[in-house]
Amino acid sequence: MALACFYVKLVVGITVVIFSLIAFIFIAALAAPSDKDENALTELDNKVVVISPNAEITDHRFISEFEEVVLQLNKRQSPYSYSDQIIKTLDIAAKDPNVSGIILDLSRNSYVSYGIADVIGKKIDEFRKSSKKKIITFAPAYTQSNYYLASFTDSLTLDPSGSVDLHGVTFGNLYYRKLLEEYNLAPYVFKHGKYKSAVEPYFLDEMSDAARENYQAIVKNVWSRISGTIKNNRGLDDSQILPSIEQKNTLLSRAGFNDAAYALMQKQVDQVMSYDSFLAEALKLFPKAVKKEKYKETQLAAMNFREYLSLKSDTKETESASSGEERAPDPTVKVIYFTGEITGNSNENAFISYDNYADQIRIIGNDQSVKAVVLRINSPGGSVVEAVRLVNEMTDCFKNRGKKIVISQGSMAASGGYMLSTLGDYIYAEPTTITGSIGVFGVVPTFKKAADRLGVNYNEVTNNPGDYRNPFQELSEPARKSIEGSIEGTYADFVTMVSRSRNMKFDDVDQIAQGRVWTGIEAKEIGLVDELGTLDDAVEKAASLAGLKKGQYKVDNSVDDQNLSFGNILLKNISVKLNIENILFPLPEELKVLKTVDPAKLFSSADSNGRLKIYSYTPLRVE
Repeated sequence: MALACFYVKLVVGITVVIFSLIAFIFIAALAAPSDKDENALTELDNKVVVISPNAEITDHRFISEFEEVVLQLNKRQSPYSYSDQIIKTLDIAAKDPNVSGIILDLSRNSYVSYGIADVIGKKIDEFRKSSKKKIITFAPAYTQSNYYLASFTDSLTLDPSGSVDLHGVTFGNLYYRKLLEEYNLAPYVFKHGKYKSAVEPYFLDEMSDAARENYQAIVKNVWSRISGTIKNNRGLDDSQILPSIEQKNTLLSRAGFNDAAYALMQKQVDQVMSYDSFLAEALKLFPKAVKKEKYKETQLAAMNFREYLSLKSDTKETESASSGEERAPDPTVKVIYFTGEITGNSNENAFISYDNYADQIRIIGNDQSVKAVVLRINSPGGSVVEAVRLVNEMTDCFKNRGKKIVISQGSMAASGGYMLSTLGDYIYAEPTTITGSIGVFGVVPTFKKAADRLGVNYNEVTNNPGDYRNPFQELSEPARKSIEGSIEGTYADFVTMVSRSRNMKFDDVDQIAQGRVWTGIEAKEIGLVDELGTLDDAVEKAASLAGLKKGQYKVDNSVDDQNLSFGNILLKNISVKLNIENILFPLPEELKVLKTVDPAKLFSSADSNGRLKIYSYTPLRVE
């Protein structure tokens, strides 16, 4: 036992030393002065700022800034870019006399929600009107969502090998009834809500009439918003955006079945050319943004928006003098982001759980400088228990302590996502938000028939016969009634929460509930939300409700990184190789010579009898 303790202490000690050395070297590398590129652009150089978002544009961080730096050191790109950085770039560049214009480069981007695109698009309109500067877009290919964003800019360029993917809106599902019945795996399904269609695939072969009616309305309203914005921005008609498949085939034939030529013919884009040709054209459009280097042709003076923001941030810090005096913290509006499915027992940032948020909620509740809270919700719902726990916690920490709560619904705030919305003193939704789905369902799996078919029988002795938690038994009638009662009770509680939040009668909420989903526009009409607006609108409203005047408060939209430990980040992004020969355990000769994991070498190490030797060597596991 003592020897085992020694080994554990030794491993931990070595690991701490190594991680500390890595951290020291890493920080020293960042702090060390680098040789400055003599041709690098400065703040005083006339330039074009290039906004080049990564794969997805989001409204908040999913990974920490530290982890993003680690990714860059490993020559990997973060999958995310952030709308606030893009908006800040547009705000600063509009007033910067040394910025001739903006290039929106969508080469790496494939997705942005329509709500976020609306927010950025509004800022693009402001940039163009206030600065009289142009913003032009290039993409090797346009997805529907980033084309929607690009439509707000002055001109769109497409690579000759690319296409514009305008495909409309579709809601679809796979239905498993026959499969489940064939293998005797059909579960017991309970629900309250005529339109609560999430469980239909388990007992139907196709959409119910109610679900089809609901989805048809959603498709119509969402596409009306998307196509209407594109038509307004680009001056197109319906036949240019989404012609029938027959019309499109005819038009494609005229274009020689070349997607880029088709997009140009339909005026979906303004020009088709390579990126180099696009930059050459940009140089003509922005003649002041010239970069001249010895022995090189004249180039466009272009600066990436991240570098531009860093440059402006450094300048601002240099110019601002710190008084050094301590003062009371500014009144604050805190933004909390609820993103993903609501589920229990998960510490992953991609999910919403009570454990992920409880500490943060309590800290904010105890912070007297926080006068109002904005809940930014992007969630399809999930666990009722977790949603109720979060509602209760925020009621105790925010509402009962006089902090105002405003809701900002993102792309989706349905079911449990809408349950969180009932906390709001005021609720904003985006026009294309999918919200509502006020209903409840439960699914109880059963393997009884499948086991019988295979000749397997379960038998037990228990003091609780008929317990539905055993999937190898038929669901007893008392258990069935218990589950049905629970579903009905939960639905009644949900409707009651909504009726109190929205100051509506129970029966009136029940009529618009029933599991039906609504767009933001529809939700406003029926009273489920107060106003259509952005996250910025929600922040301003929260400050107003808290009695805070513009310019007299700060907005804290930082993301809690409680689940991102230093060790986890290193393990995810840095390959740390330990060669502690004969200290912990003697290593086989085959592994001593391996500098990296090379499957070819490892799998070629068969012994004389042809048996493969595979080793697993794990000196430390970090949870």
